[in-house]
Amino acid sequence: MVASLFNAAMGKISASYINLPFAGSSQLKFRERVYCYELYHQLCVAQELQEFKEMLGGLQIAGEPDKTGNPEAEKNNLALTKPDLIIHLPGEMGRNFIVGEVKPAVASWKSIVADLCKLAKFTAKEKMNYRCGVFILFGEGKVREKTVLRRLQKAIGHVTGNLKLDLSRLECFWHKNASPLVHRYSFQNNVLSDETTNS
Repeated sequence: MVASLFNAAMGKISASYINLPFAGSSQLKFRERVYCYELYHQLCVAQELQEFKEMLGGLQIAGEPDKTGNPEAEKNNLALTKPDLIIHLPGEMGRNFIVGEVKPAVASWKSIVADLCKLAKFTAKEKMNYRCGVFILFGEGKVREKTVLRRLQKAIGHVTGNLKLDLSRLECFWHKNASPLVHRYSFQNNVLSDETTNS
């Protein structure tokens, strides 16, 4: 259901939020905040759909939440760490549902590793215990698909192998362009697999 929710939301995001046009320039730019704000909006719209009401009933979608003052976050050195988005019930640690991070497809390996580490810590059962971590790449640019996927696989392998962090609750998506088709990836046995369906 998490994949269906994000497919429904991302599939409604138009091209101008993925590649931002600039006045006086023919170049298009990736702007993470612009994409994220539209993603928040489309998630809120999807939240009202009958198919997601049971799953998201009573939960709140929040962007870049400040965890300062949260005892669990402070205990786990996460109080100053702001995920791009969370879906939760404020004040109820038992209702931490989804934590998400977003990066343009041209993002560096180092920045992807940093986001994956954040997701691993927020989904760890002994820490914040979010049920699912969502990592989203958006846009295409001039970078080759194989390069993007190799970078993502290397980053996941580094986080799980070298840093010994658990990403078993991770969902990966790549929203390449303004299309209802959003690519979904799984990572098992050090292999990144495309599990995209047209449904």
